[in-house]
Amino acid sequence: MDKEHKFANRIRTADRKKLVFSVLKLLVLIFIAVSVPLYLFIFKRDFLLQFEDLDDMVAFIESHGRESALVYIALEILQLVISVMPGQVFQIAAGYVFGLPAGIFYTLIGAALGTVITYGISFFLGRDAINLLMDPEKGDYYIERLNSKRAYIIVFLLFLIPGIPKDTITYFAGASNIRFRPFLIISLLGRMPAMAGSVLIGYLYRSGNTVGAGGILAFAAVVFALCVWRRRELSAFIDRFYDRISK
Repeated sequence: MDKEHKFANRIRTADRKKLVFSVLKLLVLIFIAVSVPLYLFIFKRDFLLQFEDLDDMVAFIESHGRESALVYIALEILQLVISVMPGQVFQIAAGYVFGLPAGIFYTLIGAALGTVITYGISFFLGRDAINLLMDPEKGDYYIERLNSKRAYIIVFLLFLIPGIPKDTITYFAGASNIRFRPFLIISLLGRMPAMAGSVLIGYLYRSGNTVGAGGILAFAAVVFALCVWRRRELSAFIDRFYDRISK
């Protein structure tokens, strides 16, 4: 009887721990999906609106003086984790304020830290919680590919192609079987062309080369529009690529 009683107590203790852990994950999910965005949109609406304009964003970053780099990195992390602000405008502002090498460096730091946090949150919450936070059908689509043997090649393509929701993919990655360190490195490599292009636009604009900045911006806009317009074909291409390398 004592052994049965101890065994029953262990089961009840395990169930309580599981319940507490599930409640904790639910609270984290609510905080990320509801509380933070709601707080920003209701109480910090003016704070968000100023980031829709490049001049206002530049002024905001420069107003922090020596801490401007830390402020920019924090903003880059915030937009990656919560995705309530446009990342490209941030990166253009970085090129304007910090120049080309430093702008790319600070952007990479912010992107790396944002990826670490996003992946960690998703890993903690698990697949079921992420399906509540994201579209379950889309989640199954990406997680299936992230669980494949050639996932790293697919990750590079997904992060390289404009128009694909990269921050969402990071959440799905944390809920998949893909290893974190290779994912971090390859995702940053995939982000690099677009990030460097955005920073370069800001740098050229600050240097007075508006023609060069406008040319890069126009080229990026055309590529983005083509990717959005041909998103079904791109999705089919990734599917064919996935099927080919999975054989």
